[in-house]
Amino acid sequence: MIQDILKTNTNRAYVYKILSEFYNSPQENVTELGTVLKTKAESLYPQLIIHINGHNFERNSLLLDFSRLFLGPFKLLSPPYGSLYLEKNSQIMGESTMDALKIYWKNGLQIEGNRIPDHISVELEFIYFLIIKEIESDDDEDMNTFRDKQKIFLKQHLARWVFSFTKSLSENAKTEFYKNLAHFTRDFIKAEITWMNE
Repeated sequence: MIQDILKTNTNRAYVYKILSEFYNSPQENVTELGTVLKTKAESLYPQLIIHINGHNFERNSLLLDFSRLFLGPFKLLSPPYGSLYLEKNSQIMGESTMDALKIYWKNGLQIEGNRIPDHISVELEFIYFLIIKEIESDDDEDMNTFRDKQKIFLKQHLARWVFSFTKSLSENAKTEFYKNLAHFTRDFIKAEITWMNE
């Protein structure tokens, strides 16, 4: 059950980090990531293994599907950018993007290279960062501050568009990997929202 993942912050952090990695371009390490899931996470994250079972980690197929879904060349089938779901004109780098960027800056983070601030991988990685900061906090006040930041960012950003994104992804993906990734991301974020509201 996904609820089992949410029992500790270490588990939550791991899942946010691995999801963030999976939404980046498939590189040589994609097989390694699949192996990590199967060998190190199976006992702790059975739901993750069910959805992302590693049987379709063939790099060329993943690269082709990744390009179709997220890069174009003519149309993004499943845009991985929050602003395209949140802005009235479905524009990239809109107000919601700038708001996410300001939040990163306020937390001492810079976006490296040409990464877009509201890309799904960046938003997932930011929540991972906040969970790690909570884990590393020495007092209850700091812990609560970072927990509140997680709730606020999830509510104001990721949760507002991730379900439209994962629906599009599950409908447009040709590989089982990306279909299953969409299903798990949807279920995990739903569980996160429920857990944070309790």
